[in-house]
Amino acid sequence: MTIRRARPDRVQHFRPRMHCLKKLEAVVVEMQSGVKGSEQKLNVTTIPHVITGKDIIAWITNKMKSTTEESEAFGTMLVAYGYIYPLQNHRKLVMCNDSSLYRFQTPYFWPTQKWVAEDSDYAIYLAKRNIRKKGMLEPYEQAHYNHLHEWLNHKWDFIVMQATEQYKYVRGNFH
Repeated sequence: MTIRRARPDRVQHFRPRMHCLKKLEAVVVEMQSGVKGSEQKLNVTTIPHVITGKDIIAWITNKMKSTTEESEAFGTMLVAYGYIYPLQNHRKLVMCNDSSLYRFQTPYFWPTQKWVAEDSDYAIYLAKRNIRKKGMLEPYEQAHYNHLHEWLNHKWDFIVMQATEQYKYVRGNFH
């Protein structure tokens, strides 16, 4: 007789990845004190603690004694995992060896924190997308939006207000 669990034990699957992410985080913490940030003017706003791609690549090359190509690949991995994020081109998750602007992500949002998004956070996100897309969400997003609207009806006004304020804030600062 075979006994099967309803949910397989996934701890062994994630343990090696977690170990690698902890090593990455140690490098990022060291990088935060090693790479000096400055204030940069982007469009009409001043953004504090900004670093350039070439400064990050130079630090990685010097610290790890690697080639520029290897440093660019490592920097791109840091961007892809969300430890560093680009300020100008949000859709292109690549570390460029030029004057492109980047910032370090807050440790609260690092992958090892494993925070599960709450329903209200996802509802705010979908409401923002609904505002930005003028009601033209993808079908699966629309289904989730409708479900969350029913589920969180008691605080839907708060969710829409949060989404509107966040949308206005982002639009006012970057457009």
